[in-house]
Parts: sequence; structure tokens; C-alpha cells
Amino acid sequence: MPRKRLLAYQISVAKIQDLLGTLNDQVTASRLIKEMHPKGERDSLTRGWIAGRTQLLLEALGVELRKFVAGQKPW
Repeated sequence: MPRKRLLAYQISVAKIQDLLGTLNDQVTASRLIKEMHPKGERDSLTRGWIAGRTQLLLEALGVELRKFVAGQKPW
């Protein structure tokens, strides 16, 4: 396979994997926060930060997925 195309493909996949991993961390953090407040107490600051960060990550993921789909495949 052409080295340049293979490298670009690998970089694109790595970015997507990183974003998905970070999104998974956000979901886990949200779950842990809910577990820390079993009586339903609010933690608005933390939840707001996670929600905002999640939205930014989803937007970045959309950009990277579009680049991946539009990019040349190495084969």
C-alpha cells in the first residue's frame, strides 16, 4: 500500500478512536457523578461542564468522520 495514504488513513482512524475514548470517559464521569449523589442532589457545575464538553467532542467527531469517509483509502 502507498505509505503516504496508509499514514493518512492511520492518523484519521487514531483521531476517531481518541475522540470515541474521550466520549466514553464523559459518559463514565456522568454515571459516577449520579452514583455519588444517590438522592438526586444536583451537581450543576460539573454536569454542565461535562455536557458542554460532550457537545464539543460530538462536533469534533462529526468532522473527523466526514474527513474519514471522504478520504482516500490506502488500498
